[in-house]
Amino acid sequence: MQMNLFWATFSLIILQRLGELWWSHKNEKYLRQQGAFELGAKNFFWMKLMHFLFFPAMVMEYLVLGQDDYFISLEWIFILLLFAGQILRLSSQWALGRRWTAKVLVWPGHGIVKKGIFRWWTHPNYFAVVLEMAALPLLGGLIACAFIFSFLNFIVLFFRIKIENAALKTMSQE
Repeated sequence: MQMNLFWATFSLIILQRLGELWWSHKNEKYLRQQGAFELGAKNFFWMKLMHFLFFPAMVMEYLVLGQDDYFISLEWIFILLLFAGQILRLSSQWALGRRWTAKVLVWPGHGIVKKGIFRWWTHPNYFAVVLEMAALPLLGGLIACAFIFSFLNFIVLFFRIKIENAALKTMSQE
């Protein structure tokens, strides 16, 4: 049953990501029509690559190395972490509405969103991704993916947050 929970969660997160990509593309198209422009395209390439490789890497680790049963025994901790991440992710997307995209877009003439979760937290969606990158592989006992992708995510987010903070600074000066 434990691996069934992992594969079901794995599949649901893939479906969610596909839906988010569709919504992000739709919002990006709208924002660009309104004059928005992108910052950090190079960083976005690396982020996209890392997120794309995350899922096949878990499959490969499972097939080649198998899973660690110790981490599987802690499944409900990882489910709770994933659930917390989903609440943060959905709260971020709800608060940003049509402004939410996977890319960093600056929309001239429109200030910073300060409603919803953004009243208290600047980058809640990134913390949601941190939780997901660690908890999903650990739910399946896939230790290598949890550590490798958490490390890669740290590097990508280090630069991404700098880019986004520059965008926020630009928008706060308008």
